[in-house]
Amino acid sequence: MINSLNILIVDDNPDDRELCKRLLLKSLDKKVTTTEASSGDQSLELLEQFEFHCVLLDYSLPGRNGIEVLKRIRSKNPHLPVVMLTGQGNESIAVLAMKQGAQDYIVKSELTSEVLNHHIKTAIEHCQLKKHIDQQQQALNLFTRALAHDLTGPLRTIQSYIKLTKEESQGAERDIYLGRALIAAENMDKLIQTVRSYTELSNESDIQKSECDLNEVVKSALTNLDELIQSKKGVVKHGPLPKIYGNEVHLLQLFQNLIGNAIQYSDQEKPEVEIGFEETDRQFRFYVRDNGAGIPESYWSIIFEPFKRLSTSKRGSGLGLSICRKIVERHGGKIWVDSSRNGTTFYFTLEKVNFKKDETAKVDVKSVNEYPVDAQFANVLLVDDSIDDAFLTRFFLIQKGKMNFNLYSVYNGKEAIDFLKNSAQPKIDLVLLDVNMPVMDGFEFLRCRQLDQQLQNTPVIICSTSEYEKDRQVASGLGAADYIIKPISKQKFVGAVDKISSLRITNEGSDVVALRCVVLPRTVDR
Repeated sequence: MINSLNILIVDDNPDDRELCKRLLLKSLDKKVTTTEASSGDQSLELLEQFEFHCVLLDYSLPGRNGIEVLKRIRSKNPHLPVVMLTGQGNESIAVLAMKQGAQDYIVKSELTSEVLNHHIKTAIEHCQLKKHIDQQQQALNLFTRALAHDLTGPLRTIQSYIKLTKEESQGAERDIYLGRALIAAENMDKLIQTVRSYTELSNESDIQKSECDLNEVVKSALTNLDELIQSKKGVVKHGPLPKIYGNEVHLLQLFQNLIGNAIQYSDQEKPEVEIGFEETDRQFRFYVRDNGAGIPESYWSIIFEPFKRLSTSKRGSGLGLSICRKIVERHGGKIWVDSSRNGTTFYFTLEKVNFKKDETAKVDVKSVNEYPVDAQFANVLLVDDSIDDAFLTRFFLIQKGKMNFNLYSVYNGKEAIDFLKNSAQPKIDLVLLDVNMPVMDGFEFLRCRQLDQQLQNTPVIICSTSEYEKDRQVASGLGAADYIIKPISKQKFVGAVDKISSLRITNEGSDVVALRCVVLPRTVDR
């Protein structure tokens, strides 16, 4: 089950990309992350780096048109949902797009939040079903292959040694033959268990996930591999590893397979393995690096396929790396290899997840310094679904800007309304409001504010990345006091506050200022 969606919008028109983005954030019943590409080549580069749940692909693109881009997407991502967009309805284009593998086709003039929501959900469901069918077929083919070839080999070995034991062996020879038959039986059992693991990964509709400490996972993998590591005089080292959201059993198998291969097939007197990771905004990129002879580049694209073996002298099941790929893909990531004469490095990505959203994502900052209890600092509510933008607002205003006020944070307009109308929460004197947010965007919040007497008098400053003049006009028409382009700065903030009669900036000394409320005189009806 997909709890959040990562969608790639490919369109050379920035206005059309912005429209799609807003409709997505407004309509889908899941958390949505959007990434934008202005050309086909840029979109293909992004698809190499990140995992997406769906692509919205414009037909008319500079350089490669949408159909050419679609062909390239399909060659590497056969199960990635793609919805084709076009400025004009054309039946021949629609037919061509569907033949090349698009799941759906939408004319831009017909775009609404409901239409986009429906087409994306349908495309994802279609691709998930096709992927499941293909995986079932692949698992069946693999099992048939195992029965027809890989399992018959050790079975023949067992039969041969039992026959020798019965007919021609005596004493020490009998023990040797029985020992070899036992080894063949053990290898057969390992292969059966490996095939079972592979088919289970192919058949499971949804793996069970929980918070996993990869330090403990790797520790368990090293314990299981201790005999092999000691016998090969191997060394495995790693620094602190992060926690992720995943299936601990599968992740243990992933690390165990990669580390075990690096040790088992090393040609070095002392095999060395290093485990580490790099962090980006969206994911962790892990690596398992060894000091072996390396893997020829001609094999890089096939080593993850079932039953592809590179070693002729040390035969494994031929499924270890295939299982690694299955595990990584089931966790929403990618796995690949890079190799040289100095060793081989396996890379794989895993998604970053905030385990405790209320603690890690929300910014809930009181004033930085201690002040007398009678100091009346203004209460500011930041409404923004971006953790990074919330952090930067706090940093540039409170930490770097040395401004004293009480800052609270929520993720969207709906949460802001609930906060403002909750008597248990502090009275808010100013709202800093983003525009593009899920559930309820900034403009929808302003419309609700206009209709609610309890909210009408709370001043609002829009903080947005959009520089469109139309957005400024809409915000002003809906009663926003000012419109600030992100990233917010002390200068921009002070300039906007000066337009609000109920607030003022006061000097506190040593470059420290405070945001305070102004007690306005009451008007008397005559």
